[in-house]
Amino acid sequence: MPQRLPLAATPLAQPNPDSRRHGEWDWVARTATRLLTSVPIKQPPKIVWLLLPFLLAAACQRNTPSPVSPTAPSVEYSARGVIRELPAAGPRVVIEHDEIPGYMPKMTMPLEVRDTNELSHLRAGDTITFQLAVTADTHWIHTLRKADPTATSSLALASPASPATGAPSRAELRFTNELGQAVTLGQFRGQALAITFIFTRCPIPDYCPRLSQNFSEALPKLAADRTLPTNWHFLSFTIDPEFDTPTVLRAYGQRHHYDPAHWTFLTGTREQITDLAASFGFTLQRNGAQIDHNFRTIIVDVTGAVQMIYPVSGNLTDALVTEMRKALSLSSNTHSTPAPTTTP
Repeated sequence: MPQRLPLAATPLAQPNPDSRRHGEWDWVARTATRLLTSVPIKQPPKIVWLLLPFLLAAACQRNTPSPVSPTAPSVEYSARGVIRELPAAGPRVVIEHDEIPGYMPKMTMPLEVRDTNELSHLRAGDTITFQLAVTADTHWIHTLRKADPTATSSLALASPASPATGAPSRAELRFTNELGQAVTLGQFRGQALAITFIFTRCPIPDYCPRLSQNFSEALPKLAADRTLPTNWHFLSFTIDPEFDTPTVLRAYGQRHHYDPAHWTFLTGTREQITDLAASFGFTLQRNGAQIDHNFRTIIVDVTGAVQMIYPVSGNLTDALVTEMRKALSLSSNTHSTPAPTTTP
C-alpha cells in the first residue's frame, strides 16, 4: 500500500532576525519625520537632507515582503520503466513503470520532465531508470538513463484473493451505488473503465467538480460514436462515505447530467475506499469536513489491466475520450455488455 508523503514537522515560532533592524529603521523614520515637521519648510537643516534617504529606505524596508524559498522539500524515489509515449514537444513523457516501493504500484502515467534535454537520446520503447521527485503539490522526474530491457506488467483490476488470509479480491469487494443497489467491481469485468475519486462537498472548482465535469463532457462524446462498442463505464468513488449517501450521490450525478447506463457513483466503508484508492497511488487526509487529497483518473482496459493513470486535475476530457477508445480497441466483442445498474 502506498505511503503518504511524510508531513513536515511544524516549526515553533521563532523571532524574526530582521525585527531589530526594522525597529531601528522605524526609529530613523520617526526621528526624520519630527525634524521635518519642526522646522520651516523653506529652510530645512542639513541633517534633514542627510536623513531623507534613510527615511525613504526605511519605508521600502517595511513594505518589502521577506523572500520566499523558491523550492519546496521533495522526497526522492528511484524507479524503472518503459517509455510508452514521447511527445515531440512538451515537458511530459508517458512511462509504464515498475512498482516504486513505498510510494505506488506498477502503472502507466504521464510524468513531468523539467530538463527536456534528458529526452533527446531516448525513444518510445526504451527501458530507463530515473529519479522521481515528489512534493506536497507537484512532481517531476530527472536523471533519466537507458537500462537493459525488462518486462513490465500493468496492475490488474481483479487481483487474486490472498491465500494466507482469505481476503476478498478487489473484484469481490461490495459497494453501494447511487441507486442504493449492491455492486461489485467484478460486475464490470469485460468493460473499459474510467475511475476517479471525489467527494460531493469539495469546494474547489478545479478539483472534484472538474474531475466530474470531465466525465460529464466525455460521456456524450463516447455515446455518440456509433463505431465504438458499448461495453464502457465510468465509476466515481466517494471518499466521504459518511456524508455522500446514495441519495446525495444520485442528486450530485443528476447535476452533472449523468447516465446510469454508463456512469455509476459508488460508496462503501471508509476502509474499503481508502484501500482501493491507495492501490492507485491516491492519498487523502481528513481535515474536519474537508479532505485534502491528490488526484487520480484511472483508465482500465477490457482485459482488466490499468492502461493509464492521470495524477492531475484540470480539463482531461479529450484525453479521457482518446484513452477510452484505446481501451475499447482491445475488445473482441463489439456487442454491448450491460451495466449492472441501469434503472432506478
